[in-house]
Amino acid sequence: MDIAELQDYYDKKVRKRIIKAPFMNVIRLARLCMFQFTEDHRRLKKLRGKYEGQRCFIVGNGPSLTIEDLEKIKGEHCFGFNRIYETFDKTAWRPEFYMVLDNDVMCNVAKNLEKVEAKIKLLNIMAKAKGVKRDDNTIFFCSFGLYRVKEYAYKKKRISTDISRYFSLNFSVACGAIEAAIYMGFKKIVLIGFDNNFSRYVDENGKIHTQDIADYSLMSMPDYIQYSHVDASNSCFAAYRTYAESNGIEILNATRGGKLEVFERVDFDELMAKTNLEEN
Repeated sequence: MDIAELQDYYDKKVRKRIIKAPFMNVIRLARLCMFQFTEDHRRLKKLRGKYEGQRCFIVGNGPSLTIEDLEKIKGEHCFGFNRIYETFDKTAWRPEFYMVLDNDVMCNVAKNLEKVEAKIKLLNIMAKAKGVKRDDNTIFFCSFGLYRVKEYAYKKKRISTDISRYFSLNFSVACGAIEAAIYMGFKKIVLIGFDNNFSRYVDENGKIHTQDIADYSLMSMPDYIQYSHVDASNSCFAAYRTYAESNGIEILNATRGGKLEVFERVDFDELMAKTNLEEN
């Protein structure tokens, strides 16, 4: 599919969303109301502030992510998501928390969830429709936001401070992980593997662009990489930066390179060297 065909396909999707929007908003509001009476809501409440004052790493799946870097953060509190399980045959590192937010991604990974070795698996409630069953490690969450016609024009202003009720609308699972980390009480959140650079992306005017770059390095298949809404994602990242700055939380970007410039940059190797010195 060339870029003209992809743009036409995307424009047709937008037109369909205009028709679906009012119906989807009613469904989402009903789901939000019902979620407050579920076991998942009660289990999420128990996570509030559980890791107060501690540090965590949120691991993106970008091309800059290496097995060597994963080995260095073994024993840390870590979030991983989507196809991160494809690294498990190469490293002893495992995420403590695993998350899937996007419904299309869930279609691809639902059949592989048994590969995920994580203490807590946070899955969008729509995973139930894909046949995913709850177990002792799985918690379904409600992701709420009014159904957007023009996703690419999204501007985030507020985040959810109570994920036991709902996760706020995000255009990156990474933002969902940041929201979970804040809720759990982590005060230093370090990002690695966040290249924020995609082979296909939609700008804030709805135009699709293509670049000859790799979307992943360690993942053998893309997570439904058709297009990414980079401007919308950056708006979400900026909202978390604003909240963190006002609430005594550090969000640091230790990615090797990449294009995510919303958060303060730190050198990953220097950060881990300092950690080793403090522990010894």
